[in-house]
Amino acid sequence: MMTKEVLWNCFLVFEVYETVCRSVIKYFSTRSCKDDFKPDDFILEQHCRGISLEKLRDDLLQYSNILKSSLIELINQDYADFVSLSTNLVGLDKSIDTIVTPLKQLQSYVSSVLDELESTDQELSAKLKSLQHIKNEKDYADSLFTLDACVSRLERWLTQSNQPSVNKEQTNDQLDHKSNNIMLGDSDNNENETSKGINNDGDENELDIWPPEFYADCS
Repeated sequence: MMTKEVLWNCFLVFEVYETVCRSVIKYFSTRSCKDDFKPDDFILEQHCRGISLEKLRDDLLQYSNILKSSLIELINQDYADFVSLSTNLVGLDKSIDTIVTPLKQLQSYVSSVLDELESTDQELSAKLKSLQHIKNEKDYADSLFTLDACVSRLERWLTQSNQPSVNKEQTNDQLDHKSNNIMLGDSDNNENETSKGINNDGDENELDIWPPEFYADCS
């Protein structure tokens, strides 16, 4: 099994190899190397310029040998850095494995907290809707109670407003009966006193038409 150290060295070698390849292609094609370089287009272009495939193969092999020798020189030149880098990477996999488990536990804990917060938010939303519904029902019930109180007061007022007319008729009958039994000399005085009594009773009856409780606030 290849270790991470070997893989890292291979990666660095391939990166250097790619850089050198781009330099060779730039020199060979006498133009700047593009990131979207395509080998098929390059071969077709050289063939259209009159270069045979055999000639192109020989040139590429020659430059390949140059590339390999340049790569070896580059590795030998920076060999100390490669070795130092490889030494620093020793034991890195164990360090990574050591922090992987706590990170996974932390991720699981954060996920559980987020789920709990989401469920709590949904529960609070449901309770708020329920409280709003109860408040609306309470306001409706208060309105019904107020309406019932106003209707009761109106019924009492209508009942009391019919009593003054009955009392007034009884008073007139009594006055007529008294006027027939008194003397003619005292008729004027009795009539004046009787009329005053009638007026006073009428005023009191008119005052009784509007019961005090009807003036209460019905809002």
